[in-house]
Amino acid sequence: MELFFYPAFVAILLVGTHGFSKAAPRKQQQLVKLNAESSTTTTAFLPEGETSRRSLLLSTAAAVAAAGTTTMFGNNIISLKQSATATPVVVRSIQEAIQIIDKSCDRRYLHAVVASNYRFFHGGNQQEEQKITIRRKDTPLLADSDHYSEAALKYFQQLEQVLQQDVIKPSNGQLAITTLEGGASIWPLRSNKEEVHYAWFQNGGIFFPRRSRSLDRRQLIVDGKDCGRDSLEDALGRKSCEVLIKAESFLVVPVQWEEELRQGLQSAFLV
Repeated sequence: MELFFYPAFVAILLVGTHGFSKAAPRKQQQLVKLNAESSTTTTAFLPEGETSRRSLLLSTAAAVAAAGTTTMFGNNIISLKQSATATPVVVRSIQEAIQIIDKSCDRRYLHAVVASNYRFFHGGNQQEEQKITIRRKDTPLLADSDHYSEAALKYFQQLEQVLQQDVIKPSNGQLAITTLEGGASIWPLRSNKEEVHYAWFQNGGIFFPRRSRSLDRRQLIVDGKDCGRDSLEDALGRKSCEVLIKAESFLVVPVQWEEELRQGLQSAFLV
């Protein structure tokens, strides 16, 4: 596992780590693991503000490491080798979740959330039902035979052909919905490897089954950049509107924390 840090982040890590150096890579791995598993770290002698800052950066580094992607966090980029078997990593509080959203959430989505009066997309949260987590993307829509019928998968194959010239398609995206039935709000996180992308039907609704059997590229909106057509804010404002999202990793916040998250975001005035 390789870690690349900007100098400011390195300086924070070096304070109080007792010989944290290149000569001891095993110590480095153990410290990251410790922060992923426990909220108690060797920061008692640091000032309160520095303790909080260092704890957040370390826990975020551990979260991204387990998520197996390269994520931007403020002015720091943490680059790690991907792991398809990585498990979700717990985020310890709503306050920490809000800081991650501020620093790492895709800005197009965050702007749409604010513009829609803080409506969220939701997705499944089967792995950690009661916990806020950072996790890698789920199985792409086209390969998700565990949750979709044969008829649905056949439809998604047709959709793959319709979107074959676009950056997002069923083979690299997963579905989210505007209603709470998804189980948790999901927050696509930025990556220095690829951008986050979105696709949805202009008249809203779910991807399958649809009332009309016809399928045409002109029915779909990709990223909402076309002047005069739907924006991501419009999609968020619709009831039971599904959106296909392509992102390397997500922050996942169960619905029981949703109102506290919404109030915290409104108070933080994020843009």
